[in-house]
Amino acid sequence: MFKQWAKDISLMLIANNIITFENREAYSYGIELFLFKTSLYIIVGAIALITHTLIPSAIFVVSYMLLRQYSGGYHCKTAETCMIVSILMYLIFLLLYKLDYGDTKIFFLISSLVSFLPIAIFSPVENINNPLTIKEKKKYHIIAVIIVVSLIAIMLLSYYFTVNNVFYAVSYALTADSVLIILGLRRNKNEETCNESNSSDG
Repeated sequence: MFKQWAKDISLMLIANNIITFENREAYSYGIELFLFKTSLYIIVGAIALITHTLIPSAIFVVSYMLLRQYSGGYHCKTAETCMIVSILMYLIFLLLYKLDYGDTKIFFLISSLVSFLPIAIFSPVENINNPLTIKEKKKYHIIAVIIVVSLIAIMLLSYYFTVNNVFYAVSYALTADSVLIILGLRRNKNEETCNESNSSDG
C-alpha cells in the first residue's frame, strides 16, 4: 500500500518535472517512509487522545524512536506489517500503563536495566540488506550508548519519585528496543547462514 502510493507520487513528480527519473527510487523510498511515519503518528495520536494518555504516549514514542534510530534491530519485511506490529506494541504499552500493577512495575524496572547490555554491546544492529559504513557504526554506537544511559537515568528517577507516566513509557521503550535488537541479531545470523548455504550449493 505505502510502496504503491510512493511510486504513484514519484511518477506524478516526474511527470511534472519536479524530480528526474534517475532519482525516482530514492524519492520513492523517502516518500514511502514519510507516509508510513505520518500515518503511524496520526493513529497513535488519535488513540492517545481517546484514551487520555497523550503525555505518556508522547514520551514513549520519542524515547523509542530516538533509541531505535541509532540502535537498529529487527525490521519487518513490509511497511504494512511494521505498522501493525508498531500499533500492537503501542497498545500493549497502554494496557500495562493503565493496569499499573506493582509486579509489572518491578518487572519493567529489572527488564529496562537488563536492556542496557544488548543495546550497549550490539548497537547498531544493521539491516543485512542495508549495511552501514565503519564510520557510521562507530557514530551510531556512541549515540546509542549515550541515549540508553540517559533513558535509564530518567527511568530510575521516575521510579524513585513515582512518576508513572514517565516510568512506564521509558522502561517499556528500553525493553522493547532490546527485544528487537536480539531478534535482529537472530535474523541476521539466519540470513547469513542461508547465504553461505546458497553459495556452497552454487
